[in-house]
Amino acid sequence: MGRFMATLACCLLSLAAQAQSLTLSLDTLQHPALSASGLRLLLADPTGGHAQIEIDRLTLGGHDYVKLKLECTALRWTGASIDCSSGTVHLPGEKQAWPLRFTYDTQSQTLDLTLEPTLGERWQLRIAGKGGAAVATLTQARLERLAAFLPAMAEYHAAGKVTGTLQWRGGASKSVGVNLQAVDLAFSDVSGTHAGDKISAQLSLNGEASGAAWRWRSDVQMASGELLWQPFYFAKGGHRLQASGKANPGEIGIDKGELVLAGVGALRFSGSWDRAAKALKQARFETDDIDLAQASAPLIAPILEQAALPKFTFTGKLRAAGTLDAKGVSGLDVTLTEVSAEEATGGYALRGMQGSIPWRRNEATTANITVAGASFGRLPLGGFKLPLAMHGFSFSLPRVEIPVLDGKLVLEDLRADRLEKVAGGEWQWQVGGALQPVSMQRLTETLKLPHMAGALSASIPKIHQSHATVEMDGALVIQVFDGYIAATNLKVLEPTGRVPRLYADLEMRHVDLGQLTDTFSFGSITGFIDGDVKGLELAAWRPQRFDAKISSSPGDYKKRISQRAVQNISSLGGAGAGAAIQRSFLGFFNDFGYDRLGWSCLLVAGVCEMGGVEKTATGYVIVKGGGIPAINVMGYNHRVNWEELVTRLKRVTEGNSKPVIQ
Repeated sequence: MGRFMATLACCLLSLAAQAQSLTLSLDTLQHPALSASGLRLLLADPTGGHAQIEIDRLTLGGHDYVKLKLECTALRWTGASIDCSSGTVHLPGEKQAWPLRFTYDTQSQTLDLTLEPTLGERWQLRIAGKGGAAVATLTQARLERLAAFLPAMAEYHAAGKVTGTLQWRGGASKSVGVNLQAVDLAFSDVSGTHAGDKISAQLSLNGEASGAAWRWRSDVQMASGELLWQPFYFAKGGHRLQASGKANPGEIGIDKGELVLAGVGALRFSGSWDRAAKALKQARFETDDIDLAQASAPLIAPILEQAALPKFTFTGKLRAAGTLDAKGVSGLDVTLTEVSAEEATGGYALRGMQGSIPWRRNEATTANITVAGASFGRLPLGGFKLPLAMHGFSFSLPRVEIPVLDGKLVLEDLRADRLEKVAGGEWQWQVGGALQPVSMQRLTETLKLPHMAGALSASIPKIHQSHATVEMDGALVIQVFDGYIAATNLKVLEPTGRVPRLYADLEMRHVDLGQLTDTFSFGSITGFIDGDVKGLELAAWRPQRFDAKISSSPGDYKKRISQRAVQNISSLGGAGAGAAIQRSFLGFFNDFGYDRLGWSCLLVAGVCEMGGVEKTATGYVIVKGGGIPAINVMGYNHRVNWEELVTRLKRVTEGNSKPVIQ
């Protein structure tokens, strides 16, 4: 390039005396920082004045620009320099020409070029022929303009202003340096998954070549602004990323890196990337103590949301270190210090977790975790230990005992395995156990439920999940009200999805009606009942269909029913002679005898098809009288909307119902 400019100067001087127009063409022009082809210099008067330069193709920074046109209204040359003090240039993507000036020193072979697109905005370029050095200095440069030179930037619709320098040195000691400050930076890709707004940041990147290899170091600081990098969102600045390493044609390596997130903590890392295979070769990382309360919103919550898991709030500290290879994470060490996790709606929580988790992909290890306490809704759970055995993606707990009020929940043979051969690496798990007796009085007081007597216990068979289905082998048996309730054929589809579906069959045997009705303020009924619910189906935990039947248990026992219970039961069958009992002599009795009672509901499409112990010409019998005095309770509405029936049940427990009595 230097020889070309010197030759050009000599030509211009020799032609100046002839005072004729000049057209000079050059096929190619090479420089370590740029190359050009199809150059044409058009001079109206070789003595000076108006000149025009056309470039068919300019290659700068690895990008090509075509059909560039530069005009100089006052070109001046001497034996030592060529100067254009006033000119314009048409750049790709720009509607208006940019003001331009340049000077070329023929002795040092140095080109100084200045562009001033708008007031206060300046682009300066210095290219030195000797040594092949180039420096670009930007002052309040608009990022929208840079997009025309950097197509990759155009995809992000970047805006804002940049000030700083970009340096290049060729020759035997190649080097590159970038030092930029950006203000009011905003960007967004087409999908909107990567975006930023009102960002103030600094970028420093330096590299030195040694043969085919490069040594590099970088430093990025985000002082303020908002950043979205799906799924993570950072609402404030104060973050910093520093890294250094080496690169060659086969590999990019990071010797030392550190990411600091304001208020959260620091992550240090190293690793290498195989350029040919486009895969990670190896990496290591470690963190400081991470403040989980600060990390919850920007880092943890987005991951839970993306996995369609419940929202949690976290407190405490977490420290982690790990190794990775081409297959993913190969080792991970996690230390928990007073970590608590609470579901956003207060559904469940784990508190005061302490311990270490030394996981290895190809080794057997054991995690020792203690939990100070937990809760399931309003139900508090005591402290417990989790001696978790791990071997790669297989986890097991032989036995865990969790205090529940005055009882205990025992979980046995808890196992979880990731199916690596299945696409997406699905998990399957299983667990069994039992609930040792819990006082119903304490339980109902804690849960703020109607008072119940006796004890609650349960036998939990093997429950397992495969794919998106949770199933139970055998029967889940709950002992309550001196009887039991058993669930069989239990299956839950997509339990963590938006619309989980549950299927089951229920069996109830010899439940004490006295305890049951006293508990729910229904009125007093002595005796026992059996019940069956076949084909129960829930969607989003709301009943969709079932076939339910309740009837008196067989056997010889006292069977009495109070006036209030008669009124409440009759109200489920619909309106009728609501005040019949008060108008007759039966109003003098507190309770009545019955022979048997029963009720059924076949729920289909939101409608309950109801029945009783026997049919009549006008309805069905819910309570068939027996003894002295005896009374029959009738139902007349065979088809009732399910939501209306639920509303009636709520009313009767509040004492606001009207009875139907015969």
